[in-house]
Amino acid sequence: MKPSIKVVSLIVLALMVSGCKNKKSLTYLMQHPHYVQEEIKKCQPGERLSQDKAHYCDLVLYAAANLTSLINEMEEDPQEFGARILREQIKFANTKQTLELAEKNMASLKSQSLPSTELQKAQAQLNEIKKSYHEQKRQITVLLAVVGIMAPN
Repeated sequence: MKPSIKVVSLIVLALMVSGCKNKKSLTYLMQHPHYVQEEIKKCQPGERLSQDKAHYCDLVLYAAANLTSLINEMEEDPQEFGARILREQIKFANTKQTLELAEKNMASLKSQSLPSTELQKAQAQLNEIKKSYHEQKRQITVLLAVVGIMAPN
């Protein structure tokens, strides 16, 4: 009996998904330095890697290089690194406040009978603030992860 195209497609899709389930994003890698250390061990030069695994190893090595740069920055001037974290946290707090105001404004605008162009403009501004908020949160998490990796056990 010949397997149907649907069955073969499902099997291939399941294999693809299971092969990718342990792959992490750059954001995850930057926020988890200890995980990067473990993943580097799996990406030894000279090993024959699939294209997907080679791409992932490039991502791991890129994250490791960025983390190393941040660690060096912290070791060179710990006070300035701490001040950088504080500046990012203040900026984040201000952005969070701006986001809350923009969300309230958007809710207010939606309750009014305004032209769709005004709503679209307000929504675009809200989306930009949200994007900035999430990026700042990610940056603070990375900086704190670097501090955490250097902390004594």
